[in-house]
Amino acid sequence: MIEPIDWLGRWRALVVGRQEQAERWRGSPAREEDCWASTVGRFRELTATLREDEPFWATVRSVVRPDDTVLDIGAGAGRYSLPLAPLVRRIVALDPSPAMCQALEEGIAERRLTNVQVVHGRWPDRAAQIEPADVVICAHAMYWSAEIGPFLRALADHTRRLALLTLRVYSVDAWLGDLARRLRGEPRIPEPVALDLIGALSTLDLWPDVRIVPGYLRSYASLDELAAHAATLLAFPPDDAPLDFLREAVRPYASERDGRFWLDSRWRLTAILSWQAT
Repeated sequence: MIEPIDWLGRWRALVVGRQEQAERWRGSPAREEDCWASTVGRFRELTATLREDEPFWATVRSVVRPDDTVLDIGAGAGRYSLPLAPLVRRIVALDPSPAMCQALEEGIAERRLTNVQVVHGRWPDRAAQIEPADVVICAHAMYWSAEIGPFLRALADHTRRLALLTLRVYSVDAWLGDLARRLRGEPRIPEPVALDLIGALSTLDLWPDVRIVPGYLRSYASLDELAAHAATLLAFPPDDAPLDFLREAVRPYASERDGRFWLDSRWRLTAILSWQAT
């Protein structure tokens, strides 16, 4: 007899195992300070360059109504909250990073928006202080939450009409192939991905509609930048990364065009999951 999969336990094991592996490889525990502060500039750029045909944004835009309230869990620098604000009545944008919240506040001021409330904190820790919303969105904000059951249950409880989630189909470092084994002696523990989320939702008796779509494809200004990104994914400290080796190792995974290096498009596949509140 085939034993049923413990999806919530699997999700927890992936998140905790991946974090512990990275700490072991680095030789130090994760830092307590805002780890997202160094990426604020990139997230600002993602917000400024959001394309109208980006699948998740196009989906959100097509389902919201002018009188809707929206909860954006893991809002970052406002990639979706800022352009969505003129289309709805009110948005609550939650993020655990002080730097991201500051960038979001600055984006609100630049666009002279009056209907976006920024809440600093983690989900579902702040759930009790936040009112349910007509539409709840969550884009790539689940990978680091070990206890996905309470995360999803609180999200569902805060959804009046429609929940929309998106995350990767492949782990963020899947494109690295066997580099982790070659450099670290063991494969990188993957992050939880779309299939794991579908399984976790089924455990909670939530059955989403699922679409697999092309997601954001990151490009790099040089092979050095791509090698540095690979070093980060492999948990190398900046001053201890084998960049010369990585520069040559990642070359086959990227194609050069318009002066930039692009990863193979298969790795950008993302899933959009949605369900109607009952």
